[in-house]
Order: sequence, then structure tokens, then C-alpha cells
Amino acid sequence: MIDAEKELLAAGPAVVPVLVSILDGSARNSFGVAYRDLGLPLRCAIEMAYRLGPQAKPLEGLLVQELSKGSSSAAKALGYLRSLEDSSIIALVACLDSQDVDLAAESTAALIRTGNK
Repeated sequence: MIDAEKELLAAGPAVVPVLVSILDGSARNSFGVAYRDLGLPLRCAIEMAYRLGPQAKPLEGLLVQELSKGSSSAAKALGYLRSLEDSSIIALVACLDSQDVDLAAESTAALIRTGNK
């Protein structure tokens, strides 16, 4: 899996459509199962988004959807986009009171990273 991530990251912004297809559920295996439903591919797609940084900006809306499901990794990825739409900021602020300490911490860090203190 690590080799696959390295290969995809080397493609830079050209990998964004692949990540979109994983995040939106349109990428499916030969049995018709969405890769996102398998767990690890979804987690890897989100982690790749934060490694891409601002190049992953087209994923912002999909990352906010994962944030709303409690993904602290999505909060982290949003923070690396450098700038956020107002709706993303509102979604991060809503997570600050979360009982999930990781989600609250990553949301706080994302707001700070993007200059929304």
C-alpha cells in the first residue's frame, strides 16, 4: 500500500481524480463494491489529500463530508489546503466541541493552519 501511495503522490495533482473517485464512491472493485466501503482505501485517500496540500483543493467538499462523519484525518487534510471556503470553516468549528479528542484537536489545528483562529 505504501508503494502505491508513493506512486500516486509522484503524479501530483493528476492523482486528484483518482482520489475523488475513491471519496465519492464511484471507484469500485470487480465485485461492484466501492473501494471507500473497504476502509483502508478511504483512509489512504484522505491521508494522500493532506500530503498533496493545496493541490488537493478540489477535494474540499468531499473532505468536509468525511469530517461530518467524524474523520479526524479529514480535518487534518482540510488544514493542509491552506485556504478554506466558509462552509468548511463552519464544519471545522462545529467539531471543536466534539467528544472525540482527535477530531477536536485536528479541527483546531486545521483552523490555525488556514489562518482561521
